[in-house]
Amino acid sequence: MISPRGLMWSLLLLCAATAGAQEKDDAPKAADEGPAIELKDSRERASYGIGRNIGDSLKNDDLDVDLKLLARGIADALSGAKNPQTDEEFREAIAEFQKAMSEKAITKNDEFLKANGKKEGVKTTASGLQYQVLKEGKGKKPTAKDTVEAHYKGTLLSGKQFDSSYDRGEPAQFPLSGVIKGWTEGVPLMTVGSKYKFWIPSDLAYGPRGRPPVIPANSLLVFEIELLDIVPAEAPAEDAEPQLKLKKK
Repeated sequence: MISPRGLMWSLLLLCAATAGAQEKDDAPKAADEGPAIELKDSRERASYGIGRNIGDSLKNDDLDVDLKLLARGIADALSGAKNPQTDEEFREAIAEFQKAMSEKAITKNDEFLKANGKKEGVKTTASGLQYQVLKEGKGKKPTAKDTVEAHYKGTLLSGKQFDSSYDRGEPAQFPLSGVIKGWTEGVPLMTVGSKYKFWIPSDLAYGPRGRPPVIPANSLLVFEIELLDIVPAEAPAEDAEPQLKLKKK
């Protein structure tokens, strides 16, 4: 979740960058409306760049804010005008606002999964994980205790990519017991040589905490995974002492 202080600074920075570009209906102008922006020096480039970065972040989080009040808030702060709400009222408002955003995200995800599950070729497991076979391999299936080698690409429901082994130019190796639940459940469905597409509900991914600033809270994640190999466990040395399996108290 976004902290009240972090959200406050994000909103103020966004306001500073967009205060002069608001329409009467509170919507910012589209990029193709009006003359192109001329950035004359480093101060202007930095100012615009900060605004774009913050705007992209808030758009990614799908924040439904009132841009006029954003502009008014920063203007009042700079002029020293009296704050119409107390710090406690602000904290309460942020808590309610975040709760509403969370509920909105969950509803949006549920509606998508319900419709997506009806599409041809899409299967849904008991946990709610959805997958589609893009290519079926002929190798073995890993277990949830195995380490695998795979290529993958991960995106948000919006289509924004947040990770890709393809872009790094090499596959990744990871133990299936140490990744998100959607991977632990989904990858063992695959045979080596397969390529699947997964839609992973937030409760099988990063849940209400997300992984800021890359993955917002309650995000449904979309992965394309190509299972390349099952990595053999290293054989213990002949003179190695056996490892004790201690019981948890």
